[in-house]
Amino acid sequence: MSQLEVKRLSLVPAQPWKNGGGVTRLLAERDCDWRVSLANVEANGPYSRFDGMTRLSLIVDGKGVVLRGAERVLPLEYLVPTIYDGSIDWTASLIDAPVVALNIMARTDRYVPSAQILHTEATLPPGSAAVILAGHSRCVVYGDDGTAIAIPPGQFLAIASVVKPMRVVRDAGSPIGNHPPVVALIESIENRASRSNFA
Repeated sequence: MSQLEVKRLSLVPAQPWKNGGGVTRLLAERDCDWRVSLANVEANGPYSRFDGMTRLSLIVDGKGVVLRGAERVLPLEYLVPTIYDGSIDWTASLIDAPVVALNIMARTDRYVPSAQILHTEATLPPGSAAVILAGHSRCVVYGDDGTAIAIPPGQFLAIASVVKPMRVVRDAGSPIGNHPPVVALIESIENRASRSNFA
């Protein structure tokens, strides 16, 4: 766990969208298999299409976005993880004002993305990849060897591969506020299925 590096969100370079509708900050990725990013959606317009990818969006700042495509209407609400098909041509309409969204894209045939608000603590399962955003809180990641990594407010930690179960704990003395800590996970379909069957 000593090789893991906590980083400041503010130092992650912003990459402009091709359509000019916002910017994206890449937090972690694995080749063409999956990626986790934080996007500023600043204007109404089309979402990029990603064939063969499952998408998950979690609005962490702002009221939300409404996606429309293929005769479907899909609201992306504040602090509600929403999974949808990246192969559809979606058009986004902001609700009142720009938003910031945590986005996960993962190959549909290989991975299952998920995200949760960290109210107290969560467990990172072996075989998963994870990104922990501290938001306004302080979080601590505990390894099975007793080591711990603190994630201060405004920073994040990306873990490319969880070898053994790890605990993520929100400091009870830290505010959860309008920017709560978030745990994003990417698991293989096989790993997710085996955990579900065991449970």
